[in-house]
Amino acid sequence: MQLTIRSALAALALCSVGASAAAAPPSDAGLSYVLTNAKLSLSTVDGSSRLSQSFSTAPDYSLNAPPFDLAAPTQLENDDVIRLGFSLGVQEGSGKGEAKFSKEHLPHQAFVVLAEAGKASAVSNAAQTAWPIQVKPSSGKASWNLRMDRIPSHLLEAEGPLVLSLLISNFPASSAATGSYQPLSLPLISLRLPSSLQSASAAPSAREKAEIEQGFRGWPYNFHTFGSSPADSMPSRKLSLVASVVTVAVPWIVLLGLIATVQPSLSAPTARISLLFVSLVGLEALAIRYWIGITLFQMLPFLAGGGLVTLIIGKSALGDLRRQRLVKAAAAK
Repeated sequence: MQLTIRSALAALALCSVGASAAAAPPSDAGLSYVLTNAKLSLSTVDGSSRLSQSFSTAPDYSLNAPPFDLAAPTQLENDDVIRLGFSLGVQEGSGKGEAKFSKEHLPHQAFVVLAEAGKASAVSNAAQTAWPIQVKPSSGKASWNLRMDRIPSHLLEAEGPLVLSLLISNFPASSAATGSYQPLSLPLISLRLPSSLQSASAAPSAREKAEIEQGFRGWPYNFHTFGSSPADSMPSRKLSLVASVVTVAVPWIVLLGLIATVQPSLSAPTARISLLFVSLVGLEALAIRYWIGITLFQMLPFLAGGGLVTLIIGKSALGDLRRQRLVKAAAAK
């Protein structure tokens, strides 16, 4: 199972610590992890072995060497499977005594790291992946394998060879110096990935296509650009004021221009007709107030009340106008 990013970064940080530990012999007071009955092999899916090498390590890390020459990368095939197995033991850094293992020596961190040669850093942009290894508490045995058709896609973008390394470390068993563990960082083999897999990684695989078609992949991001604010496209205040004055003034100008024509038919208004005129002016003033700044719900109560008053007054005023018209019609006869 592939690690999460946080665990992978922890493993790669351990790599740099282990590399420094491998460069200098451990102190006599510390404990060292040693590998026994270790075997690294390349085999095909059907089980036939193509390359195999048994090896072991010493408690003095300066004496350890990779089981395969890192300067001569091994070319992998499409159906290859990388297999690693070993038995883990603990021995004093001075080499005294025999390697032994128990639950108290179970490592807290055990990883296999596959990274570009010379670029195994948690802060670089190199292609790298770490996998955890489960060490059995009773026997210290562990195994790991990786099929080429299941290699992470970002590793296929590596420009150079990849180095397979084993990283093992533990927290101190006690505050005393004799309880500290020297981290083990052992490069195993240099590998070149199959060119056919690297060229095929540019296009989505059949599995990725099926995931996209069946909706198991995330949808692409939708980027929305908000339009300009309505206030930006509105006319200026001066132009709005001119339009308002024209809207209000033109009807009155027309009325005043026609007053000479309609004046002979006009007569002194009664009190009810005057109240109707006042109520209509009030409704017009309410409309102007609504346009200037109040909301619809604030205007509706006044509109309902003013409309009801106008309706009642208008009924009486229209009755007065009808009687005046009938009187004029009778006088004309």
